[in-house]
Amino acid sequence: MEEGKTLIIEDFWNADPAFDVLVDHERTMAYIQALVVSRPTVNNSEIRIRYKGNASGHHGGMRPENQKYTYEFRNGRIDCMMVRMIYFIHDNDADGGAFTVMPGTHKSNVSCPYDSNPDTEPGTISLEVKAGDAILFTEALRHGGRTNISDRVRKTLHVGYGPYWLQSQNIATMDEPPFITESTRKRWRAEQQTLFQSWPVKR
Repeated sequence: MEEGKTLIIEDFWNADPAFDVLVDHERTMAYIQALVVSRPTVNNSEIRIRYKGNASGHHGGMRPENQKYTYEFRNGRIDCMMVRMIYFIHDNDADGGAFTVMPGTHKSNVSCPYDSNPDTEPGTISLEVKAGDAILFTEALRHGGRTNISDRVRKTLHVGYGPYWLQSQNIATMDEPPFITESTRKRWRAEQQTLFQSWPVKR
């Protein structure tokens, strides 16, 4: 793989049952149910492999052209259109392409005046983590990843959630049903299958 590239593996659930622990992870789901008012479903699943020289440009924040990823507070509670959990499988510091955020931008209605460079944008905070850590955030938050200047390949697991009527947000199946094989579904409990069932659940 060329230096500076990213490899994304979508719908990784189909690859190995070892990932099933993340389908309805109890502690994760407690947060998701507090942030997504409608019945939540999984709409994004990726393994991201970032090679040396790769950066994830800043995105998110105020998006007047796309209301798909809004953050709202109404009737006494937060309601997010899409939230994402990133699971880190090894230590990750700033040199290794740390995840970056712009605090408070999920509440802003002003477009960012800067370009998308995560290494130079004023106010950027790098979140350094240890193996086994996880970061939960709303897609309405401006975020990205610093340039990986280390010799280590950065690997993370991403699982995105949103209301049941928001279908897959993976690149290959955008706004379509997620690609879950029949053999994968068969090994899941009914509750796990429901997390991948958009629109009303069939009774």
